[in-house]
Amino acid sequence: SADAAEARVGERLDHFRIVELLGAGGMGAVYKAVDESLQRYVALKVVHAAGGSTAGNRRSDKIIEEARAQARVSHPNVVHIYYVGRDESSPFFAMELVSGPPLAELLDKGPLEFAEVINVALQLVDALEQSAAFDIVHGDIKPSNILIAGKQKSGRTLVKLSDFGLAQRLSKTDGQTGSITGTPDYLPPEAAAGEPLLQQSDMYSLGVTLFQLTFGRLPYPNETTSLMQKLEQHTSDPVKFPETWPLDVPEPWRDVLARMMAKKPADRYA
Repeated sequence: SADAAEARVGERLDHFRIVELLGAGGMGAVYKAVDESLQRYVALKVVHAAGGSTAGNRRSDKIIEEARAQARVSHPNVVHIYYVGRDESSPFFAMELVSGPPLAELLDKGPLEFAEVINVALQLVDALEQSAAFDIVHGDIKPSNILIAGKQKSGRTLVKLSDFGLAQRLSKTDGQTGSITGTPDYLPPEAAAGEPLLQQSDMYSLGVTLFQLTFGRLPYPNETTSLMQKLEQHTSDPVKFPETWPLDVPEPWRDVLARMMAKKPADRYA
């Protein structure tokens, strides 16, 4: 609970002192903490205790393994992991503390300028190309997992992808195949069908994200609320592009987005 997460403020985990709760959810909590060995602030993500069961311990091992994989993807547009540890069988990570809010907050004000959409897209594709070299799939790309980390020299926004290679593993049910992982609005058709994720699965979720940044809405009608209807949309509905194309968005961008959101992974960009 949020109260239990708040109660940990002031505690120490290894050489980290928790100073502030940044957010809490179903899988754990994220804190601002001081790394007392290097005297710097970090984001500390504490995953809920595994409870001592064999499946729970296996889950903890898997999470730690994935965090180490993310640490190998050393890239300026990926939130860097500094340290992985356990606290009473509960895994935790110390990560780079990113100053800005998630991209989702910018969307509250409407679509981004097209040049900014392309700027964000290039940074994320570059990060995903690097991750492909390590055979890591993010599994949950969406505006709330893309953090604004300040400005580049050009004056454009610098973004970083968080929860890299962790999201899908964290949300998987232990030992269960065919379980659906990810966020319904951004779910690739193969994930909606319970199939394994591929590098092209990230392309689909990124396509949905870029569509939303471009047009200020999702590619399928928003009035759908049930999970089953959303899964059906991803697997069978055509993408609903604007009937009147915006003047400031180049027409060929439609083809790029359509290819990213192709129903079959083989039809998307690699």
